[in-house]
Amino acid sequence: MAGFMKMVDMKRTDEEKAQSLIGASIPTTMAEDYPYGLRICLTEDELSKLDLEDECEIGDMIHISGMATVTSVSKTQNGDGSHCRIELTITHLGVEDEDAETQPSRMANRYGTDDEEE
Repeated sequence: MAGFMKMVDMKRTDEEKAQSLIGASIPTTMAEDYPYGLRICLTEDELSKLDLEDECEIGDMIHISGMATVTSVSKTQNGDGSHCRIELTITHLGVEDEDAETQPSRMANRYGTDDEEE
């Protein structure tokens, strides 16, 4: 399927949460559903660039499209098997308000869905 981007839920299973807490003194039920490394923090500067200063509320779903540059690749092999780790720097980011998808919005205008140029 050309042009189709598969969306994968990165939520950890109970087993993955338990594995992440080995050696910790907190119960598995307190483990985060999503790994900390998946978090992206946007400040006022980034929100302004994305025209989202007054748009976001807790619980809103935002569609993110992005490009990232691979900045580090590490491959190791030991008794546990082989492991690969990469680091990315997000270089280009776009957003779409999924909550307003059925309504024309200023964000939809960026993706060519509003008939502004007619």
